Amino acid sequence: KLILLDSLLQEMTIFEVDIESPENLPFSVVKYNKPVRKTSSPVKFKSEEEAIINEIFPPKEWEEDGVIWETRVNLEPAGRLDVKKTEIGLIEKLSQQAARENGICQVRRELYAQCFEELIRQTCLNCMERGLLLLRIRDEFRMSIHAAETLYESSVAFGVRQAVKAESGRDELERRVKQLEQEVSRLKMEREELKITNNMKATETEERFISIKTKHQDEIKFLNRTSQQLKAQLEGIRNIKE
Repeated sequence: KLILLDSLLQEMTIFEVDIESPENLPFSVVKYNKPVRKTSSPVKFKSEEEAIINEIFPPKEWEEDGVIWETRVNLEPAGRLDVKKTEIGLIEKLSQQAARENGICQVRRELYAQCFEELIRQTCLNCMERGLLLLRIRDEFRMSIHAAETLYESSVAFGVRQAVKAESGRDELERRVKQLEQEVSRLKMEREELKITNNMKATETEERFISIKTKHQDEIKFLNRTSQQLKAQLEGIRNIKE
């Protein structure tokens, strides 16, 4: 039976279809193992640290030509050479992706985030506690970025709502402006009419004053002449009596 089983396995090996590695590998600055075909059998880890690292960096899965491939994070201890390779890979990828050196750049941000995750992976393999602390810093940084993005989106939405509100009330404001302009024109006309009326009344008052003044002067002259005549008559009567 054992000989028969062994021969069957050899025949299955001969007729087994050789599937090569996938061509389109997902890029990541984080170091992953060579992709393999996904199996239903559970993965066993040698230590709790390895299980934690796999939780931090879950396996990547994708389908190509009807085959589901899987790659898991590399668990080999990292040294100074790995750090140098990470730096070189980051610089090359920044150049390939034409990431901008200054200003806001989503490509540069994503590559640096992956580089930081690779440093977390290397640190976790050497010192789990230090790696978990770096992971906490990474999560806090992501939360801060997310809060800033949420605040920006909220401010943009508020600005859009205000613009729509202002646009909706624009017609009413334009009508109100026209009404006020007409009211201003009417008041200006009334002011001119009142000015003309006031000038006419002032002229009439001045003419009346001059007339009254002239009449008063004439009356004074008349009274002076009358007084002189009466004085002269009185003097004549006195002279006659004497």
